[in-house]
Amino acid sequence: MHPDEVTGLLANTLHRFARRTDNSIGRLGQYIQSPPPFFIPPPDAVPTVDRQPKRSPPGFTLEHWSYSSQHTPLDAVMQQLSGSTYAANQTVWVRVVRPNHAIRARLIYVHGWIQPETVAEELFFLTLMAQVLNVEVYHLQPPYHGRRTPNIARFSGELLWSADLVRSLESLRQGALDLQTLVSILQSDGDQPIGIAGVSLGGFFSLLLSCLDERIAFSIPMIAHMDLAALTRDAPVLGRMRRELKARGYRLSDLQNLLATLGWYDLSPAISPDRIYPHAGDDDRFFPASTVKKQFHSFGIPKIEWYRASHMTFIPQIPLALRKTGPFLDRVIGR
Repeated sequence: MHPDEVTGLLANTLHRFARRTDNSIGRLGQYIQSPPPFFIPPPDAVPTVDRQPKRSPPGFTLEHWSYSSQHTPLDAVMQQLSGSTYAANQTVWVRVVRPNHAIRARLIYVHGWIQPETVAEELFFLTLMAQVLNVEVYHLQPPYHGRRTPNIARFSGELLWSADLVRSLESLRQGALDLQTLVSILQSDGDQPIGIAGVSLGGFFSLLLSCLDERIAFSIPMIAHMDLAALTRDAPVLGRMRRELKARGYRLSDLQNLLATLGWYDLSPAISPDRIYPHAGDDDRFFPASTVKKQFHSFGIPKIEWYRASHMTFIPQIPLALRKTGPFLDRVIGR
């Protein structure tokens, strides 16, 4: 059986233990009435950051940062929930990995959907990324993941993209704002170039930030595109979302029309397309190759690095993707 479909079966089994999502379809009209693009809330100011040093492996310095999200939902119900039920999500957490030598850039990293935060990831994967690319790594937890997971969620990331479409749209707005806020924090700390990379959901946010923030020096989206309606249609792990939307009489074409009205499909890179270096799997059933090609062709991005891989079998190839990214960074920011 295809590994992506196996993952879908496992995810749908996990979703059987999740709470039923609220039906917020009737509240979507307020977003249409807002001037597009509704999802681009620039940060108001640089927040106060709590920086906690952590025990570090040889050759690195580790810290955990936290700051308050500046996100204010457009929806009144979500405003109330953000201060109560979803209060844990209002604190942004960032794991910082610094090599103990001169670096050439700072890299914001965002992981995939429902991926938990683990010490092993911090000690091995994030340090590998820092070492191979010669960068400082700032691993930001996206909304409703890791330590941002509210108590009502049964697992990390459950609440980010679901049939509760108001909460889902607010998650996009919040993720974009939290990332732009981190860019402002890093700019206040120094003048090294700032880039972004991510895998799956993180790749999606890498692309989104590339379209929203001209301060980004480079972007490395892996196994992702930005067509949210196509993702909802294709991804094996979103079976529950599709079933719930169908039961509520909401079609995928309705979602596509909503996103078009909100200006989602009018987005284009705010940085030079040759500073975006996508990696993709030719047998990916989450983000199929045909949709990936269409996305990056529309953005004018000159090169996609293809792998003989599905969505899930791309994961073991990330070290290879990092090695291939080194020459790309040599070109766009220098050694």
